[in-house]
Amino acid sequence: MADPGSADMGELTAAVADAVAPLLDRPYALFGHSMGSAVAWELAHELKRRGLPGPRRLFASGRAAPGTAVTGQ
Repeated sequence: MADPGSADMGELTAAVADAVAPLLDRPYALFGHSMGSAVAWELAHELKRRGLPGPRRLFASGRAAPGTAVTGQ
């Protein structure tokens, strides 16, 4: 909790991609809940953009799919 937070999704996903890049020599999955779902989604795109291996699966919970309108809240 001592690390400063980030208000920029691109900055956040770039930092996470830097941190996990050395670990991507084996199959993996990403999981995110609520805001973490958006982070996992954007991280998968950042890894692909860098030409790194993508996740076998991406599990997202507690958030509507990207591009989906949320009504009735």
